Amino acid sequence: MPATNIDPDRFYTVEEVSDLFRHDCQTTQRWIKNGRLRAFRPGHRILIPGKDIQRLLAETEVKGGWQ
Repeated sequence: MPATNIDPDRFYTVEEVSDLFRHDCQTTQRWIKNGRLRAFRPGHRILIPGKDIQRLLAETEVKGGWQ
């Protein structure tokens, strides 16, 4: 999923976010636990708002890379 196709009004699964950032699902879950990404758990799924994904992408672009 290209970064330009992030819908700010949609919610994404941990797997989708992990694919977007090209890392393991555990990294996405760690970002949620550490407060780097907001997430909601309606039932058994963890969902991440698209606007938070866009914010994280913008932060990494401004800083010039990953921390």
